Amino acid sequence: MKSGVSAVSSNANRVFRKEGAYDRYDLKDGDAGIDKTVKRPSVEFTENMNPDDFPELERPALRKIDKYCQPECPCCNVTKRYTQAILVMFGFIISFGIRCNVGVATVKMMSNSTNDEGNVTALSEFHWSPETIGYVDASFFWGYIITQLPGGFLASRWPANRLFGTAIFLSSCLNLLIPAATKLDPRAVIVLRFIQGLVEGVTYPACFGIWRWWAPPLERSRLATLAFCGSYGGAVLGMPVSGYLAE
Repeated sequence: MKSGVSAVSSNANRVFRKEGAYDRYDLKDGDAGIDKTVKRPSVEFTENMNPDDFPELERPALRKIDKYCQPECPCCNVTKRYTQAILVMFGFIISFGIRCNVGVATVKMMSNSTNDEGNVTALSEFHWSPETIGYVDASFFWGYIITQLPGGFLASRWPANRLFGTAIFLSSCLNLLIPAATKLDPRAVIVLRFIQGLVEGVTYPACFGIWRWWAPPLERSRLATLAFCGSYGGAVLGMPVSGYLAE
């Protein structure tokens, strides 16, 4: 028990930098609370200084991954981390496209066929109640919210890129079973969508786990933005494409 408390205390001191990195802030001394480990600029700042007089900031030193990870894309000069970001982006496009197509297909399944004059020529193939349609749409997010926190632990325990790829692959395979499940029973669709939500719930934690190891400090925002653009692109592409396929 004592060793566990000491380990937690040492980690807290390391994270919050209490061991000599920061002095205690005191209102009486304006210099207190300044990080003593950071080298102060040689230029003294005054109110009348121009922006051109400010010293240039020094970029941090490159990590080993930046020195030794050379571009390996056969078609263009793209580094591994940007290749990883592009692949994650396409994974999110597939993930959010899967979420959109069921809702669009449900509208088509419940609609009667009409001619140009508006007369009904054929009744809808399925006759689900509004409550059933609501359960089908919500069942995905029932499973999705469950695996958010476990997804973070899984991403720290196993390679996050493999976890992300496996989740997208399994969700795509489950999506192929939805047409057969709709003819079987609406409850089968609900169960299938629930399992899809469980699988896809690990995608966002896995994505953050990927950038934990692959993103340099000065490129984290750029790489994460490129990857997460796929979630919005999947919704933008999934809605019209699903409507076209439903017709």
